Amino acid sequence: MHETDLPSGIERHHVAYPLRKGGELLAVLEVSADGALHGRPLETLRLLAQVAAEAISNARLHQHTAAQAASLEMLSHQLIDAHQAEQATRQEVEELNEKLMGADQLKNQLLNTTSHELRTPLSSILGYLDLILDEHAESVAEEREFVGEARRCAEHLLHLINDILDISRIEAGNLSIVPGSVDIHALMDDVRSTIAPQARQKNIELHVQCHDELLALADFRRARQALLNLTANAVKFTEKGSVALTAHDNGDAIQITVSDTGIGVSEADRANVFEPFFQSDSSNNRAYPGTGLGLAITKRLVQLMGGEVRLEERQAAVGSAFSMTLPKNVISEIRQPTRGGVS
Repeated sequence: MHETDLPSGIERHHVAYPLRKGGELLAVLEVSADGALHGRPLETLRLLAQVAAEAISNARLHQHTAAQAASLEMLSHQLIDAHQAEQATRQEVEELNEKLMGADQLKNQLLNTTSHELRTPLSSILGYLDLILDEHAESVAEEREFVGEARRCAEHLLHLINDILDISRIEAGNLSIVPGSVDIHALMDDVRSTIAPQARQKNIELHVQCHDELLALADFRRARQALLNLTANAVKFTEKGSVALTAHDNGDAIQITVSDTGIGVSEADRANVFEPFFQSDSSNNRAYPGTGLGLAITKRLVQLMGGEVRLEERQAAVGSAFSMTLPKNVISEIRQPTRGGVS
């Protein structure tokens, strides 16, 4: 089309090209020029219109693709989050199942191991009481002997029950520790006094050596329980020879070692000695009865106090050595004078 500018007499021509792609009208390219448009200019405009239509179509496609990509990326993140949440939930369920299985296994071990151990002293108590009530004692001295044996069995039964309660509280995280300054010399002397009758009964020498004034930051009652367990085990598994308790400052902590000349621990059992209810001989008529809780309780008690318990490597062919470490009470050490060791 064209128009005429009357004052000047110049004709202005207009050309409009629809920009289409796949039958869709995208835009209109309009060109105005003085004079007629034909030949090469028109062909150039036509090609330009095609290129413009292609460019606009590609731009729109790019925008659409970018929007789809963003949507897909968002969806991918949502799927990843959902998958991670599912994995976390599955892991929590698996961990809960493992805990439940562990609790069930612990319950079964508790029933299987302790049922025999609890029945034995209880049956003995009832037996001695029946002897007394039925007046089978031939003298007052024998009657007192029956009472003494019944009391010994009752104390053993109480010890078993306390072990069961302690391991249950420890596993449930309900056992509290009250830290304070612990005099290692006093601790070892207390344990020696408690265990000495058992050692004398088996003709086992009991040695205690504590150099210098050693002070630990621990719960005295629980530290005593742990050390008493280690010492009682040493006496229990030693038929002849000696049991020795030694303590020293190893620089980072206070270390107490209980060594004996007993039957020792086999290589096969070393990895399991601190497991609850572990017994090298699990038969009911084993030579060394017990619940197998002593070392497990000891290890957990010492860990709760910030220390460690380990089975040491022995150079000698017989015996074993267990060591326990407790944190040093540095402030109290500075305030306290030094004194000689006791053996």
